[in-house]
Amino acid sequence: MLYDSGFLIFDIIEGNVNHVGCYLQILFDDYAHPAYVTQKARSKHVKWAETGEGFVRELQASNIFMRLNKEELGDADDVVASAVYNT
Repeated sequence: MLYDSGFLIFDIIEGNVNHVGCYLQILFDDYAHPAYVTQKARSKHVKWAETGEGFVRELQASNIFMRLNKEELGDADDVVASAVYNT
């Protein structure tokens, strides 16, 4: 592998959520603030069709956190669902 870090560009197409009115936040590693926040989910089947980006510091050790939050810039106390993935 030539590079261990760089920008990850992602498309958020659609999703099913249990909580109408929430926001999907994308976070990388241990950053306190989301790299990207979607528009508010206005129904349980959301068609976001959004593109975002985030910085991956170390490909082999980085994680991507996806969380549904009650508030656009809400913190961990406002999370209604979350998932974590290895890059």
